[in-house]
Amino acid sequence: MLGKMYLARFTNKETKTVDFYKFGHTSSWDAADRFKHDPEQYSKWEIKIMKTVAGPLDEMKGIEETFKASYPKNLWLEEKISGVTEIVTLSQQQVNEIIQKMEFLGTKYYQKREKERLKTKQEYDLNG
Repeated sequence: MLGKMYLARFTNKETKTVDFYKFGHTSSWDAADRFKHDPEQYSKWEIKIMKTVAGPLDEMKGIEETFKASYPKNLWLEEKISGVTEIVTLSQQQVNEIIQKMEFLGTKYYQKREKERLKTKQEYDLNG
C-alpha cells in the first residue's frame, strides 16, 4: 500500500506566527486530507504541508520515526490535538535541512517506482 510521510507547518491564525511543525504519515494521496478528520481541533491554525515523500506505507512510517528521533518533540500544547507526539519547534535552518532530506528521499522513491513501472511496461510490451 502506498503512503506519504509529510512535514506540516502550523501557523497561528491570530498571531500569524509559526507555532510548530508536525511529522506524520498517511495513506491519503493528499497529505492535507489528514487534517480534515475532526477539523475543529485544528481551527486555531493554518496548516500547510511543507513537503511529502511517497512510498510504501510501512517504509513511510519508518521514515517518520527516523525524523521524530532526529527532531524530537520539544513543546507541549494546552490544546488536545491528534498527533501531539509528533510536534516540534524548528529553526528555519532545520526546516531547510528536513526539506532537503525529504527531497532526496522523494527522488529515491520516485526512481524506484519509475524503474518498476518501466519493468512492468516491458513485461507487457507485446512488440518486443
